[in-house]
Amino acid sequence: MNHKKISIIFTTLMLPLIVLAYLFLDLPVGKWAIAHDNTTLFHVSEFISLFGEATYPLIISALLWLFWRFYKKNAHLASQAGFFFLSIVITGVSANIIKAIFGKARPILLKNEDDFGFKWFVLPNDYDHHSFPSGHTTTAFTIATALSLIFPKWWPAFYAYAITVGFARIGAWDHYPSDVLAGALYGTVLTLMLFHWKKISFKNQQAST
Repeated sequence: MNHKKISIIFTTLMLPLIVLAYLFLDLPVGKWAIAHDNTTLFHVSEFISLFGEATYPLIISALLWLFWRFYKKNAHLASQAGFFFLSIVITGVSANIIKAIFGKARPILLKNEDDFGFKWFVLPNDYDHHSFPSGHTTTAFTIATALSLIFPKWWPAFYAYAITVGFARIGAWDHYPSDVLAGALYGTVLTLMLFHWKKISFKNQQAST
C-alpha cells in the first residue's frame, strides 16, 4: 500500500474520531486529568512530554545533514537528514498557525475560568487558546513517521514513542484527547506528503542530470 492510500485511509478513520472525542471525551477526560494535578501521573506526564519537543531533534538532524553533506559527501544520507529536519520544521510551524486559527481553550482555562471550546482566530501569543492540535503530539508523530520511512523495520517502536507522548500531553493536562488525535493525524499525514514530494523532486533531479 502506497503512502497516498495510507494517508487517505488514516484521515478517513481519524476525522470522525476527533469529532467524537471532542463531543464525548474532552470534558470528562480533561476534568479527570485536572483532578490528578500534582500527582505522580502529572509529574511523569510532564517528564515524558519533554520528548515531544522539537529542539534537540532539529539540532541533531541539522548537524547530521552538515556532516553527511559536506564532510562525508553522501547525498543519500544527507537527504534523509534534511527530510527529517524539514518535516519537523514544516509540521511544527504550520501546526502553530492552525492553533491560532482554531483558538481552542486548553484545560488550564477549564480549571480556572470554566472555558471550553473554540474561540477562533486568536493572537499567536495567546497560548492558553492554542490547544488544537497538540504541538508536542504533532512533533512526536512527525518524528515517528519520518523515522519509520527511513528505518521501516523499527516503526512499532517509533509509533509507541509517539503514542506515549500523546497520552502524556493529556496526563499533564496540557491537551484534550481530540487535540492529541488531531496532532497525530496532522504530523503523520503531512510527513507522508512531504516524503512523497521529496521522492518526486529527487526523481526529477535525476532525470534532468
